[in-house]
Amino acid sequence: MENLEKILKKDLIAFDAGGLVNAKLVMDYSTKCYGLGAKIRTVGMGVVRIMFVGTSGEHDAYMYVHQSFGLRSTGYTYRITAELFMKHIQEIMCANVDHWNNRQHYYGVDEVISFFNEVLEKGKEGDPRLCPELSQFLCLKTYSYGIL
Repeated sequence: MENLEKILKKDLIAFDAGGLVNAKLVMDYSTKCYGLGAKIRTVGMGVVRIMFVGTSGEHDAYMYVHQSFGLRSTGYTYRITAELFMKHIQEIMCANVDHWNNRQHYYGVDEVISFFNEVLEKGKEGDPRLCPELSQFLCLKTYSYGIL
């Protein structure tokens, strides 16, 4: 459990409800802040809770990860560009809308894994400082909606 690794779909373990990913997208239109939280169970990394948070503006975005495996847990913070953040948020929103007429639930498995893996590739670990808008959004919105 020293480092995070890219997640492969074949390594996912289903939750009791049958889904591979529990994900929630929260938007605050007044501040243009977005939060995407996901909980994933994997064979090699245990339970991974991910929170992507960012704005549609000029500030960098962040990925926070809480990984627990048995009694051990570790936290990670990655700083990512606003462009990378918005690219993936738009992909998730579009995939969700495309899925509206489908009778099956939309879990966003492929989109969340793709986002996570690209952040591991291109993000910079550390520097958990947030701009004021994101700090307020993270405190008020994401925790009240139970994302993490």
